[in-house]
Amino acid sequence: MECVGFFTCTWSWLDENVAAVIATCAMAATVWQGYLARKHNKLSVKPLLDVRRVCSHNTGEFSYTLCNHGLGPAIITSLSLKINNVEYSKVTTEALASVLSLHFEQSITHPEKLYFSRYKHLSSSPIKSGSSIPILKISIADIEEGDFNPILIIDDLDKISFSVSYKSIYEEEQPQCTYN
Repeated sequence: MECVGFFTCTWSWLDENVAAVIATCAMAATVWQGYLARKHNKLSVKPLLDVRRVCSHNTGEFSYTLCNHGLGPAIITSLSLKINNVEYSKVTTEALASVLSLHFEQSITHPEKLYFSRYKHLSSSPIKSGSSIPILKISIADIEEGDFNPILIIDDLDKISFSVSYKSIYEEEQPQCTYN
């Protein structure tokens, strides 16, 4: 049967191919829904890292902590520490302690009381959502009045900065977390 007119031909074609048209629309809707579900899943596990500094002048402890405030775990890919704009990313704990001792020599009257500790295994480490890990802890043992100058030690602490690269569990690189 030959169709006459545009609308007659269109309705005739749709009548003959209705199953194929519905299947094609269902397939397109399924693909779109899958895309939206994956996008939602990625956003629902997005990490957000922050470096915090805690200073306790009473106990002589100063620490830097890496906190995950995001919705999913963060996988650390690299951590860089800078002191006076000099980077110390692949340095031993002993070498770092030596550098930090020199850095704090003006603000602490008894450098022999100065102790450092750091978290060693950060690369490829996951940090779950809502948790934190210590990056660096600086403490003065057996603190007494006059062991350190609080103003100078804060100035020295201000010259320490961190840069953390991390990714989500979907292997997506996240914006670099920096602390200056």
